[in-house]
Amino acid sequence: MRLQRLFPLLACVLTILVGAPGVAAQNSTTTGQIRGQVLGESGEVVQSAVITARNVDTGLERTGLTDQNGRYVIRLLPPGMYVVRSDVIGFEQRESPPVRVTIGRAAQVNLTLSTQAVELEGITVSADRPPIDVSDGGVTQYVGELEIEDLPALGRDFTDFINLSGLVAPDPGETTGGQFSIAGMRASQTSIQIDGVDANNSFFGENRGGSRIPFVFSLESIKEFQIITNGFDVEHGRFGGGIINVITRGGTNEFEGSLYGNFRNDALTSSPCSPGGTEVTTDYEVQQFSGSLSGPIIQDKAFFLVSLDGQRRREPQLPLTRERFGPDGQRPDPVLFDEMGEYFDVLSDQYGITSPATGYQPFETTNDAITLFGRVDWNFNQDHRLSVRHNYSNFSNDNEWNGNFDFDYGLSRAEEFTDVSNSFVAELQSVLGDNTFNVFRFQFSDEERPRQGKDLRPALTVNLSNGQQARYGGTFASYNNRLDERKFQFVNNFTQVMGNHTLKAGGNFLFTNFFNRFQNFGSQFQGAGEYRFANLEDFRNFRPSSYFRPIQEGGGIPTSEFDVFEWSLYLQDEWQVSPKLTATLGLRYDQQSFRDSPT
Repeated sequence: MRLQRLFPLLACVLTILVGAPGVAAQNSTTTGQIRGQVLGESGEVVQSAVITARNVDTGLERTGLTDQNGRYVIRLLPPGMYVVRSDVIGFEQRESPPVRVTIGRAAQVNLTLSTQAVELEGITVSADRPPIDVSDGGVTQYVGELEIEDLPALGRDFTDFINLSGLVAPDPGETTGGQFSIAGMRASQTSIQIDGVDANNSFFGENRGGSRIPFVFSLESIKEFQIITNGFDVEHGRFGGGIINVITRGGTNEFEGSLYGNFRNDALTSSPCSPGGTEVTTDYEVQQFSGSLSGPIIQDKAFFLVSLDGQRRREPQLPLTRERFGPDGQRPDPVLFDEMGEYFDVLSDQYGITSPATGYQPFETTNDAITLFGRVDWNFNQDHRLSVRHNYSNFSNDNEWNGNFDFDYGLSRAEEFTDVSNSFVAELQSVLGDNTFNVFRFQFSDEERPRQGKDLRPALTVNLSNGQQARYGGTFASYNNRLDERKFQFVNNFTQVMGNHTLKAGGNFLFTNFFNRFQNFGSQFQGAGEYRFANLEDFRNFRPSSYFRPIQEGGGIPTSEFDVFEWSLYLQDEWQVSPKLTATLGLRYDQQSFRDSPT
């Protein structure tokens, strides 16, 4: 076993923030805060007032006290709508209108208390724009519940909404989501966190599932997310471009449900699908469906949410056909028409391939996905809250085929790609005292990506007349290809408020097991090898002009299984020097070690 340090990182950042007072968000990867100031009618500071924030949907309550300047901060608030109430001897109780709390942000609620009982008609809050949280030194953009619910998403993938940000440059993939580049960095330098834990495929440097899959999480299960291009909270690390910080939905005190369906086929498309130019195919069809159900298990105590998202897609493919060279074909050529017939006869008679001509007819590519999501939240009391969720995704892409590379091969060059992933996450939020907080997270995830060619024999390439080639079999990068990735992750963040100092200490420990089997396709892009024939006569008599086969020294398919351990420790102090000056000092250490040789 060899220990290798790949990128130890020691970072020390000092940021001076000048503006309105307040302490920047702590433990805010999955929660938000409410902060503000409480004053009397004459503008005097109100000290030792009990401030209670109550979630209007779940009944969760968290409390805090105003300090000598009348200021308060209430931490560890799950995103949602909250009512803030003040209680203090000598002043009338005051309650604010509902205010929205979002991840990684602090909502501002200032209260003015009356010393005598009066009939209140209510408090009206109006502003041209949301207040700027000047104590937050990061550059972030927020995509909330309203945008996710109201804006159309053609592919049912929440990552489509990431492109709403001007901070992101899309890097389109095979489906709608693709990858995304942040701050001018490669897409592999973007990290996705869902519910405060890693949601990346470390081997390929992309989000779990990659760009081939329509979606990995049900859109019905996503509540909101942040796009962070830089920030001074030491909890965030292991990224060079930016972080997509996502949280999932939970249930409330009200039973709610949703249903969605979408159907489209070639009859609903403006022009027929024509992947080959003037040759027309039909039978295009896509169905998308989803649903969710949420509600209380115990009022104000325990809640559940389950959701499902699915897709069934059938897409026509048009390979090289004999009819293409027929009298009514796109490229009439009687010589090639006869040679294609002879080519099929040789495949059948000499090479034992049953009905080879059927593989050179239009066929369908499937693109099917199903995701199942479940979450339970339990408020043990005002101080402890447990959230547990599991996400399952199953994707199948049969007869995957690319006309730019596979046109001459027909169906024999197609492959099957599948991706099955699971992610289990538990989070415990604890208020250990008036000024002491802790958040613990655990994740187990695995992802299996087998990729297999339809015909693993070496490709047969035959030169026909007029420069045309006919080809059968072979693989590109799907010769018994398989990638499995399994992860265990532990994260803990401890926060202690000491006067004007807010101290945060934590660690992130990620253990990953990789299994990778991959046959290099070599310079000829043929993982299973290739026989080349100068003409049909040589093909009939099996006289190849050349043979190519990528091999590994010692034989067999290159296979590697290895473990990687990544860990980080960090410490941060946010010092409120004065009501208008906050200093942040952070120290973080990262290390990655290969427990086994990956070669």
